[in-house]
Amino acid sequence: MKRNKKVERIFTISIIILTVIVGMNHRKNRKSEKENLFQNGLFTIGEVIYYSSPKSPIAAPKISNTGKPAEIEFSVKINGQKYICKYDEWSGEIPNEGIEVGNKYLVLYPKKFSPNECRMQFDYPIKDSIDFKKYIAEFEKIRKKDE
Repeated sequence: MKRNKKVERIFTISIIILTVIVGMNHRKNRKSEKENLFQNGLFTIGEVIYYSSPKSPIAAPKISNTGKPAEIEFSVKINGQKYICKYDEWSGEIPNEGIEVGNKYLVLYPKKFSPNECRMQFDYPIKDSIDFKKYIAEFEKIRKKDE
């Protein structure tokens, strides 16, 4: 009996350690993907077509990763072709409020386009082509400084 409890305890501890390692590795990979997109991604304008704020199963503000995550769906035009991109806050950053259908933002996407890898840059709202050009110039300036 004591031997079984010891084995169970070792197994439980091993599972916990493995979960922590996998979680840390996932976070590290996600950060490097984000940095790569920031440094090498291409630009377009995205228009929000669906937004869902996070839904928490308990009434406690500021708790993330519980319940249903925030979701965003937006359209982009790349080389004259229209695409629908979407992701949730577990895959990329999405504000918890202030996003409305019809709003336009700068979007970064990888050179090898994939709708699942487009990321809306909510700090860069687009009102007209002047905003778009200004933000691209800002990104290029940051990229040159980071080289």
